[in-house]
Amino acid sequence: MEILTQYSFHYDDPPKYIRPAARGLVINDGKILLTYEKNKDVYMSPGGRREEGESFPECCVREIEEESGYIAQVIKPFAVINEYCFDTCYEAHYFLCEIKGQGESSLTPTEIDHGVEPRWVSVEKAVEIFSAFNTKAEDHRSLYLREYTILNKYLEYNKRKELVSSFLGKTVTIGIDRPLGFVHKKENYSLTYPINYGYIPGVLGGDGEELDVYLLGVNTPVDSFNCEIIGIAHREDDVEDKLIAAPVGLRFSKEEIEKAIRFQEQYYNTYIEVLS
Repeated sequence: MEILTQYSFHYDDPPKYIRPAARGLVINDGKILLTYEKNKDVYMSPGGRREEGESFPECCVREIEEESGYIAQVIKPFAVINEYCFDTCYEAHYFLCEIKGQGESSLTPTEIDHGVEPRWVSVEKAVEIFSAFNTKAEDHRSLYLREYTILNKYLEYNKRKELVSSFLGKTVTIGIDRPLGFVHKKENYSLTYPINYGYIPGVLGGDGEELDVYLLGVNTPVDSFNCEIIGIAHREDDVEDKLIAAPVGLRFSKEEIEKAIRFQEQYYNTYIEVLS
């Protein structure tokens, strides 16, 4: 999960207060759920301060229901922004969420006074709204910049997921830069590759490097290979996913894939998608 830092024009370092909070990114059919303060004309993602003894995911679900009336479910952690504004560091934990049902809103007196209401806004419109952060007073400028940053991170994330998924079932020629038996040495450990590991030339992954591919079913070192993409290793806690390939027509089960790539994926929270 990516951790970002943001500074307002005026901030204390170190801050006098730290305010831990959770916020939900609830996106459905191209629209995002936002909290709107109609008496102040201010938008933000639903969320708020974490209560004592509460986990960040629990806080996220509670705040979404209190502000919108929707019952949400956390899908995965997305990012953290440490927002330094005046004397406080707002530690905002963002989660990707989905709506599971209808609950009951419970607004605070301050939220009632501000005219808080839920609004579904197209993602494009939300980006436009928050892109106007420089036109806001300093406290709202910092809030809008935070939301603008997170939304753009989401769009990057979504674009990456779409790119990776587009290769599933396709036949491609991959380059191999870490062939079977390759020893990757680092300062405190070395890793020997039990399979061929390569990339799709000219296609960039989430880390800005060429998109990585595990090659299964080829038991000798190779320099390149024409293969079929049979699966995806989705990393929940990293900026990139990995493709899984095999000779055309050869299939492996999810369990076989997990075992073959565990040498590297054991260090990540990964789930495997297999070509049906």
